[in-house]
Amino acid sequence: MQDKKLYYQLWGFKKPWEITAISVDYQLLEIHITVSWPKKQKAPCTLCGIDASLYDHCPERTWRHLNTMQFKTIIHSAVPRIDCPTHGVQTITIP
Repeated sequence: MQDKKLYYQLWGFKKPWEITAISVDYQLLEIHITVSWPKKQKAPCTLCGIDASLYDHCPERTWRHLNTMQFKTIIHSAVPRIDCPTHGVQTITIP
């Protein structure tokens, strides 16, 4: 889908982050974008950078991004947490 490709380029998203859904609310002038991390994909510890296994995912969070033209852009994600052998459970960095 072209809209996913556009947002990957605009935000500089890198794999393995995935845009899993994009919806537009024309009455509220909002774009809702859901991003996710694959469940079996390791992720770097935010403190030491070592790739660690996923521990779980936080409850879904939402945050506002810069507008897309006149539309408010709202991001949704259940941000993953990893289990670093040195630093324990850490929430990964969001792009």
